[in-house]
Formats: sequence, C-alpha cells, structure tokens
Amino acid sequence: MLKMPVWQIFLHLLPVQLWAFHLPPSVRPRRQLVPVRYSSMPHETELHISADGVPSEWADIAQSKHDPHLWEEDGVVLGKGAFGIVARGINKETGELVAIKRIAPTHKLAVATAKNEVEAATHLGEHPNVVQMKAYFLAPLEQGKGTREVILVYRLALGGDLQQWINQQHGNAFDVNYAQPKLTDEALRIMRQLVSGLQHIHDRGIQHRDLKPANILLSAGCTALIADFGIALVNRSSAREQGHAALGDFYFIDVDSLVTKELPYTRDDDVYSLGEVFVRILFGRYATGGDLRRFAEESSSELPPVVRILEQMLTSRDRRCPLSLVQEVLDELRFQPKPSEPRPIVFSIFLGIGAVMTARVLMEHLRKKKFRKQDMSVFSKRSNLKSSLQATFCVGQTQGRRPSLQDYYCHARIAWNVHKGARSWRLLGMFDGHGGKDCAKFAAQSLPHEVRRMLRETEAEAAGLEGLPLWRLASRGLQKALESLDRLYIKFRQKKNNMDLCGTTASVALLSPDGCHAVVSNIGDSRTGLVGEWEKLEHTGIGPESPSGLFMTHAHRVSDPVEMARIDAAGGFVEYGGSGHRVNGVLGVSRAIGYCGIKDYADLVPALSDNMIMERDGTKAGLVGLASDGLFRTCSEEEAETVFRRLAHADCYESLEQLVSEELDIAGGGEAANNKDNASILACLLPPL
Repeated sequence: MLKMPVWQIFLHLLPVQLWAFHLPPSVRPRRQLVPVRYSSMPHETELHISADGVPSEWADIAQSKHDPHLWEEDGVVLGKGAFGIVARGINKETGELVAIKRIAPTHKLAVATAKNEVEAATHLGEHPNVVQMKAYFLAPLEQGKGTREVILVYRLALGGDLQQWINQQHGNAFDVNYAQPKLTDEALRIMRQLVSGLQHIHDRGIQHRDLKPANILLSAGCTALIADFGIALVNRSSAREQGHAALGDFYFIDVDSLVTKELPYTRDDDVYSLGEVFVRILFGRYATGGDLRRFAEESSSELPPVVRILEQMLTSRDRRCPLSLVQEVLDELRFQPKPSEPRPIVFSIFLGIGAVMTARVLMEHLRKKKFRKQDMSVFSKRSNLKSSLQATFCVGQTQGRRPSLQDYYCHARIAWNVHKGARSWRLLGMFDGHGGKDCAKFAAQSLPHEVRRMLRETEAEAAGLEGLPLWRLASRGLQKALESLDRLYIKFRQKKNNMDLCGTTASVALLSPDGCHAVVSNIGDSRTGLVGEWEKLEHTGIGPESPSGLFMTHAHRVSDPVEMARIDAAGGFVEYGGSGHRVNGVLGVSRAIGYCGIKDYADLVPALSDNMIMERDGTKAGLVGLASDGLFRTCSEEEAETVFRRLAHADCYESLEQLVSEELDIAGGGEAANNKDNASILACLLPPL
C-alpha cells in the first residue's frame, strides 16, 4: 500500500494548480481552467472587430449555414468557463436536448478557442466516443453591445464528466494501492471507448493536447465522449515557438518531453495523457502515473496486464507503446462477467384503480380489508395534477436481496372518460432497473412529471386529430418519457455495487382514454400481452406480426458472430449459467443489445425496440398485461399466454387480485427462467364499452 506524499496532497488541494511550477514566473500560467498559451498564436492580444461585431478570425463561422432559430435555451445553466457559459437547450423541431455554449470575443484566447472548436468538429465528423457538434453560428448583435457571440451546439452528455465518475467509484481516500486496480466492467468499457475515440481523433490528423477527466464527458448510458478541443492542433505545425510553454494540465502532460526537454508536440503526448486518465480510472483521483511507474519498478510480483500496459503508456516517448497495442490489450480483458446473486421472486400488479402490491404483503394480507388501506400509503407514491387532465400517478417499487437492485413501476390513473374526443392517456409501465434504490426514487419524483408534461403539451394538438396520427403522437411522448427515465437513472443511482449494471428492461403500454387503442412498446425480454380482440394499426421493430395474444420478446443469437460484435461494441458480455445464457450490458441496452445497429449505442438511451399501435373491439372485455423476463422461460411463450389469459378472466378488482396471487404460487414453483429471481407482473383490465 503506497501513500501519497504530503506535498503532493497539498498540490491537489490547491485552488490554483501550477502546470509548470519550476518554470520562470514570466511563463507560468495563472489558473488551470484558463488556457493561457497557444503555440501558434501571435503575441499581440488586440482584437480586430468588424462593424457588425465579428472578429476577423470568425469570418468562416459567420458563413455558417446552420439555422439559429432551430435551437433555444431552456434556462438551465450547465456550467461556466473562462469565456462564457454552457446552458441546456432544445431542438425546437425534434425536442432533442442539447448543450449550448456561448463564447464572447472578449479576449484573443476566447476567439482562438471558438475557432479551434469549430475547426476540430469539422474535421472529426461523427464518432460515438467524440462529443458531436450539431451546429455553430453567430448570435445576433444585441443592442448596446459591440460584439457578437459564437453559439456552439453540442450533443448533451447527461452523465456528467469522468472526474465525477472517478470520485463516485473511489471516493476521497488518499491511500492508493497500485497492486489492486479497480477494473470493473464499466471501467474497462470506458477505457476501451476512450482508446477508440482518441484513435479516431489521430486518424483525422488532430492532436487533442488536453486530455484529462474533466474534458471527458459521459452520456446518459455512461458512454465516454472526448470533448474540449479548444487547444487542439488542427492542421497546424506541431513545432513550438521560442519561449512558449507547454499546454495542458500539469498532472496529465508528459513533463519530461514537453517541459524539461521542450520537444515539439506529437500524438504520443496524447497517449501519455490518456495513460494518466486510466490511472485515475483504476486507482482514484489521487493516483499518478509517476507513482505507478515507481511501484512497477519496485514490485517483485507479477503485475496485472492492465498495469503493464499503463506502464508502457507512461514511459519515455521513445519507448511509449502505440494506441493499437493498448486497444489489443484492453480487448483481451473485455469479457469478465461477474455472477449475479439471486433475488426473491417479487410480483407487483397495477389495477385500473391504481393499487400497487408486493408479493410478500399479498400473501400475508390478501383477504384482509385493511391491506387495501395500507397499500395506498406504504407502497404507493402519488401526486395529483391540478389541471384539466385530473391525472394521478402511482409508483411502486420492489426490493430484492441485494441493496443495489430494484424494480420500479408506474401507472397513470386518469379519469376513464369513455367518449369520443377524450384526450387523457393512461400509462402502464414496468422498468426492471439494475442499479440501485434511487431508480425507484426517480420513478416516484420525475417520471410522472415528464408524462404529465407530455400530455399537457399534446392535448391541444390532439384535439383536432383522429385515428393513427394521434397514436403516433402518443408514441413520441412515450419515447421522451423513457429517455428521461434513463437520464435521471444515471443521476440518482448509487454505484456501490458493480456486479450487475445491465440496464433498463422495460415493457410499456400507453392506453387511450376511450379504451380502444394502445401503444405497446418493449425493451429487452419483457412480455407484453394483449388479450381480447385487437387489430394491428402499425408495427415497428422485430416483435411478432400477429396481434392475437401478442408477446413481444427478444432472444440473443449468441452464436452469430455479427450479433456478438454488436454486443461487444456496446460493452456487453454473455453470462452462462445452468439454465442457459444471459446477455448483460450497460444502461439502456440490456437484452435488446443485439438487435440494434452499433450507431444506436452512441448514447445508449432506451430505444423502443418493438412498438405496436393496436385497436381493440370495444364491445368485448380486454386486458393489457406486462411481465418481466424472470417470470417465464425465455424460450417459452405458452406459459406467458396462459397467465395473461387467466388474468383476462377477471371481472373486477378482487378477482384480478386473486388471480395474481395464484400466479404467484405457480411461479414460486421454480418454473421461471434463468432470471427467475427477478419476476414481476402488471395488468390492467379494459371493460367492454
């Protein structure tokens, strides 16, 4: 166990970091977050502003063809930098959330930074591990101001930055044990993604020069995105003019080459910086590459492969390993599945009146009237919307054996206005969240708000629509609700257990207020059962074409090399057990991982793998049932069909409750699938009209 020297701890805690503390004072940068020198920048700082408020260096930006009216800030400030602010915004046509950076030409460095960002984005194009610039343009000249701001629109990374991730994983402990790297599946996936992103950057002829955790963003699904190209070398000489200091953060640059020897920049400098980033990923914020090299030199035992490759990334420039070798070593480590501990079988049911029950309480209090009263206060969270919708949302949650696993459910109880023209929808959703108790916290606090907002926004539009366009509109709203679920899942979850971080398996139904239409959607291995007389209006995805007894599901073709390549590209792995195999992945992909293109993993936001719009014969009773993969064998649809049809025989609340209890006894007999300890079922009766 190595301990960090006191002087090094002191430097880490300084609000002002010295990049090159042994340099003469005249060339010392003042603050870490402000890039103070560009190797190819003239010494003069005078700006040449045109009559319309545009610096001469921004002439190309002024010619941008991007539509400035397409983007709008929503008032949420994401961060502030030396030259401007970053705010959250929205694409007014698609509803996509973005990050909008404003840079004012207050300084020569600000002008150069904006120009560099645009040039880098133009050369880089799209890559799943490089932050994407969606648009750039000049803001209108405001009255009373003599200059115009540059507006840079980026893909929004909702998972924070890598520094926050490192702090969550390792805490603030000063002690660093270099003999035991914390190589979790998620850490390995992030490292592989960073190598892929940096390789793409180098292939486009660009040197980043400022790789560090604060400049690496994480998407909602924890996909790494290399960002901040403000001091990158884009089609410029790597030579350094006399007297110009090295750029970057002192703790992440090759001090020997760039500071002591004052060598020109090369792509190997990025490899070194990436090695320092990897050290923090594996050992924490107070680990350094120098300490790791000393440990490796003094160690008499065999070093883990990941430590050996780090040592080669951090060695002197003439002996430094290429990125291709780093990628090869990390690829060899990619399949390290961790077994999942079993959870008790848990059932939850949603009824038309919004009751939420767990199996244990059901079995003990099934026939006691007081249970129904307790259920509303103990197992349900609800919020009343004071608007014309009169919607009430119930959220239930069930907890398994492990504190880091939790299922959560939502149900919108809306006054069942069975008449033509009613515009209130009913949401029935089951989300199998592997990641923490705060998943349910989100479901209780945020998901209902998102759905209510969707209903409010679309109410006026839906008033004049009939037929299929209305259901398409509802489907888009449901998609937004699921995306919001994924974003806040990351924000709230506590990463205390990395054993199982496969993502959200969801089965969702959006039911029309007239009781005749449903938008049913599937992610992963959940089952959606429609019992009754239904007609298919539209179908997208890979689910069955026949609407009769619909059971949408996914099964991985692990013997298919193409599908395995897709699974690997998303950071997934196959876990084999006594009753078959299971594909574990990352948030938002889970078991739908094999049926999407690789580009779909760019953000890992849940996509509706299956989406069907159905119409019911309202003269007959019907049922919409949702069940998780844990209740049934993956290869068997007959068992699911039997359960759903039995539930459809219920004619009221009490009889449906009784049938669910009986199905609990059946499933408890061990007929469940490889994930048998993670079972749940939801149902909603649709009475004849």
